[in-house]
Amino acid sequence: MKQLLKYALLLFLAILAGCLPKVDTIDPSSVEWTNYTTANGLAGNQVNTIVSDQEGTLWIGTNNGVSKFDGTTFTNYQTTNGLLNNFVTSIVEYEPGFMLFGTNGGLSILDHGNWFSILNLDGNNTPYSVTSMGVDKKGLVWIGTDTFGLLYIDQNSFYQEWDYGCSNCNYVNYMYLDSKNVMWFGTNGGLKKLQGTSFIQYTTTNGLPNNSVQSVFEDSWGTLWVGTYNGLSTLEGSGFIEKNLYNTAPQNWAYTINQDAENKVWVGSIGNGLIYFNGSAMRTNPESLADKRISTISSFKDSNGALWFGTFEGGLWKYTPNLR
Repeated sequence: MKQLLKYALLLFLAILAGCLPKVDTIDPSSVEWTNYTTANGLAGNQVNTIVSDQEGTLWIGTNNGVSKFDGTTFTNYQTTNGLLNNFVTSIVEYEPGFMLFGTNGGLSILDHGNWFSILNLDGNNTPYSVTSMGVDKKGLVWIGTDTFGLLYIDQNSFYQEWDYGCSNCNYVNYMYLDSKNVMWFGTNGGLKKLQGTSFIQYTTTNGLPNNSVQSVFEDSWGTLWVGTYNGLSTLEGSGFIEKNLYNTAPQNWAYTINQDAENKVWVGSIGNGLIYFNGSAMRTNPESLADKRISTISSFKDSNGALWFGTFEGGLWKYTPNLR
């Protein structure tokens, strides 16, 4: 039910965004944009997650299965191929040839061409959805679920990290491993940092604009950016400082954050489109593409410096900066 309400809200805000006033744009001739949709072979036009394996192949989780993209051809995997559920929320490569897929129906595994699914987490076959996944410095796979909270896998066994003091913290939207090997968890009850074997929690009392954290990113200068349902902020010392986006709530939803080869920080928002921060001010993406990417919900930077953006209903976009 949470997923249905969440994406109903995304659709509503995407429609609402069409009524927003136009703002400054960058010069489209200075960059190259490429769009991939189902017409090009992509499994689905809602792109929830984008990752790369160790060979540089992209894996794209959509609302209609998984697409593997070698730069030319899409190879799609769906329930007919062994995927547990076609709505894919998260993907991680545990080791070469061993991929984990979080879905709305549970966890699927692709082990060197063979598919497996994890249906039973509690001995009672209780249905569950995977909301996010990540791998920490020890190689532990962390899994956020809508039913069992936060789990991790250690030697093929599942262990639960249930927060009894913060029920909303058990719904983990995003996971991020920073350059210091610190694991961050964006939850509906604030931001959590794994320190040793315990968690440190940050909320609005620490300066976050909202406790529902959707995205976390560390830029090339070591600054931690945090996107929430009601604003964007950066970690400054022991607290957070809010960064103003265009307009106001409910369009202040910072859904994904990344950085390009020119060190601009990009923020995928709901309602404000795709925004970049050039060090002094926020600007929008090229106007000609704004309507198609008004709801940007995932991003990834590949080894060649290109940024990939996943949208709510506009497919996959590749941004290649002109570095001349």
